[in-house]
Amino acid sequence: LFFDRYLTTLTAFSALCLVGAKYQGRAPYGKFGHANKQISLDPRFGWWLMELPATVGFLYGFWRGNRNKIRKQRENRDHRVPANIVGKVFAAGFLIHYANRGWYFPLTIRVAQGGKQSFALWNSLLGGIFVGSHAYLNGRYFSELGAYNEAWLKSFRFLLGFLIYELGFLLTVHSENLLKNLRPKSVVTDATNRYKIPHGGGFEYVTNPQYLGEIMAWFGFVIYTSSPTALPVLLITLANLVPRSFENHKWYLKKFKDYPKSRKVLIPFIL
Repeated sequence: LFFDRYLTTLTAFSALCLVGAKYQGRAPYGKFGHANKQISLDPRFGWWLMELPATVGFLYGFWRGNRNKIRKQRENRDHRVPANIVGKVFAAGFLIHYANRGWYFPLTIRVAQGGKQSFALWNSLLGGIFVGSHAYLNGRYFSELGAYNEAWLKSFRFLLGFLIYELGFLLTVHSENLLKNLRPKSVVTDATNRYKIPHGGGFEYVTNPQYLGEIMAWFGFVIYTSSPTALPVLLITLANLVPRSFENHKWYLKKFKDYPKSRKVLIPFIL
C-alpha cells in the first residue's frame, strides 16, 4: 500500500511538473546559475550531492526487495516475482547510468577559476529527493514486484528499448565530453572566456544533443522495463530538459553572432 501511494504521488508530481514546464523558468545551474541570489554550491559538489541519492536509494530498494522476495518464497506465497537475472540486468543498466551521471560527470566538470559558484543548494536538495525516490521505487520493483521471467530479455520490447537506451546514453556521454573539452585544463583559469561554440557529433545537428541523449535513454528505459516506476523520471526529464533546451538555444544565438543557424534545438531536422 505504501509503495503504491509513493509511486502514485511521485508520478502525479512529475506529470504536474511537465504540464507546468513552460512556466518554471530556468533551473539555476550551469550557465544560468550565475543569476541565482540564493545559497550556491560549486557545480561539482552540487551535481554530486543531487545525484548521490540515486545510487544509495536504488541499492537500498533493491536490497530490501530481494529480502522481501526471499521471505515470500520461504512462506510459499502465491506471488509472482521477477527472475533474478532480469532484475540484475535492469539494476546494471540503472547503476551504470548513475555511475556516469552521479559520479563521473560531476567529478570531471572543469570549473573556470574566478567564476561564481553556480549550483543552487535548493536545486541539489529537491533534485536529490526526487532521484532518491524514483531510484528506491525502481530498485524495489526490479527485485521484488515486477512480473518478469527470463524470456523478457529476448522480447522485442526489451531489445528495442535497450537499444534506444544505449544509443541515448552514448550520445549523452559523447556530447558531454565534447562540451568538457571545449575548456581544456590548461586554460581553465579564465572565467571571462569560458564558453565556446561546440562542434562535432550531435552538435552538428542540434544545440542540445546531451539533453536529447538523456531523454532517449529514459524513453528506452520506460520501454525495456515496461514498469510504472520508470515513468516519473521520463516525465521529470522532459519537464526539465525541453524548456532548458530552448533557453540554451536562445542563449547561444544571442551570445555568438556566428552561431550556426541551421542547428535545431533538440531533434535533428525537426525541432
